[in-house]
Amino acid sequence: MHYKFLASVSGYHLQSGVRSMAKSHTFRYWAHPLVILNSPTVVRELFENRGAIYSNRPRLPMAGELVGYNMSVPLAAYGPHHTESRKLMQSSIGGKRVDSLNANFFDHIRRHVASIVLHASHGYNVLSKRKRSSCGFSEPSHVRILASKYSRNVPSGRLSDTQANGTAEPSFTEALIRQNPNPSKEQDLVHRWASVAFYSGGADTTVSAISSIFLSMALFPDVQAKVQAELDKVVGTNRLPSFADRDHLPYLANVLKEILRWNPVAPLALPHSSIQDDIYNGYFIPRGSLVMANSWWLMHNPQIYPLPEKFDPDRYDSGSEGSEGSGVGMNPDPHMFAFGYGRRICPGNALADASLFITVAAVLSIFQISNPYDMNGKQIKENFSYTVRGY
Repeated sequence: MHYKFLASVSGYHLQSGVRSMAKSHTFRYWAHPLVILNSPTVVRELFENRGAIYSNRPRLPMAGELVGYNMSVPLAAYGPHHTESRKLMQSSIGGKRVDSLNANFFDHIRRHVASIVLHASHGYNVLSKRKRSSCGFSEPSHVRILASKYSRNVPSGRLSDTQANGTAEPSFTEALIRQNPNPSKEQDLVHRWASVAFYSGGADTTVSAISSIFLSMALFPDVQAKVQAELDKVVGTNRLPSFADRDHLPYLANVLKEILRWNPVAPLALPHSSIQDDIYNGYFIPRGSLVMANSWWLMHNPQIYPLPEKFDPDRYDSGSEGSEGSGVGMNPDPHMFAFGYGRRICPGNALADASLFITVAAVLSIFQISNPYDMNGKQIKENFSYTVRGY
């Protein structure tokens, strides 16, 4: 299929076409071929095995130059700046490094739970005006400030002041300033954009995932009851869960996997761009092509995830061989699709995963999530729908 202009495309809209097509769609987006990948095998072959070709990002004038995100970790062109930024982030929050943040996570979840309880009971907002002001950076009008003025002045100004008087809290940016107080211009640019990536890349996506958790628990009370029974058995009722409990909560782990799969935060992953002409399985992919993984379909293909529309955490207890040619087993861990691919995989995926676990475990240890009740005490059965936003 070829179109002169593709105004909007999402994993939802592509799903019906995928059922009758092979492993990819091809569109034309302005002057560039746009290839949508629907096969785990092809995704792995291009984004991992041929990562040197398919790890670039296309030029996005609005999100890049006009908004000011062209040097951000998610959107930066593949090269030394991007590689160094990812390396810095991996050294702080990659894989096992997240374990060192566990104590801070516990403090945050206590504050998070306390804010809900106190607001409900006394109308008291735990967040101060200073902390509330940071929420403004989620708005589009503040993006450019966050990416330039805020990221430049806060680390080198406020953090430097707190370091000087010994009150600086340990953090990624604090460590950068402490280890290299006089960076070169190039190093300073990398430091600033790596710092911005923590918020710009993780705030809305984590909020979306946590919102899905609350929705699913209200829609599927039987699942919620099983999670709470497991928490009561493993953790008890005299304390909040901790990361030390995680390996002993297999059903909760399955629920979190199903949250990532059932309604993914990014139905279409951020586009990759080819840096040179390439031929794959007889198909010519010219330089500058936009290549995107259809994450929605990869996690809703019935040959990989039977009954994909069903919210079923138990599906991960019976992994088996997938259909012929699928390239993955039946019901694989959705983490392989949820956080991006290849050399552009989200560098904060371990942090996001830990955030989801500790939030859900703590909230479900204390609260019962349900649909609202009307004035007569009757539970309201509400319909729901998802809003798909562009990247």
